[in-house]
This record gives sequence, structure tokens and C-alpha cells, in this order.
Amino acid sequence: MLGRLHMSVQECIEHYTTMMDEIFHKKRMLPFKLHNASISSRYATSILEESIKKIIASGKLPVDEKMRESNPRCKV
Repeated sequence: MLGRLHMSVQECIEHYTTMMDEIFHKKRMLPFKLHNASISSRYATSILEESIKKIIASGKLPVDEKMRESNPRCKV
């Protein structure tokens, strides 16, 4: 967020705090499914994806924008 979205440190901290509240709010009880014993993530990855897309959109970039710049202004 510092490099590609050109945010300040304070903006990054605010976005991370908001994102953590959204992502880690709802926790699955078991990290696996009982019927086929497959392992899954403890937190919903779809919420993480949506949070990241919201942050990218707030940086006035398209959500499918590549995170690598051709001429980076910031060396972070």
C-alpha cells in the first residue's frame, strides 16, 4: 500500500486496522470439514479479497490492476 497505492504510513495503518476488524471478526470453529476431512482456512478468504479490493478502489485504481509498476515512484 505504501509503494503501489502511494499512501502515507498513517493511511496504511488506518486501512490495516479496518481490514483486520473485517477479516478476523468471524472465525470458523474447526479448521477442517468433518465429512471429508479436508483442511480449510480458519478465516474466510473471500472477506480478505473484498477488503483488499476496497482498498485498491479507494486508491483510485481498477481492482484488477497489476501490483507491479513499470516506473515505480516509491522504492518500498
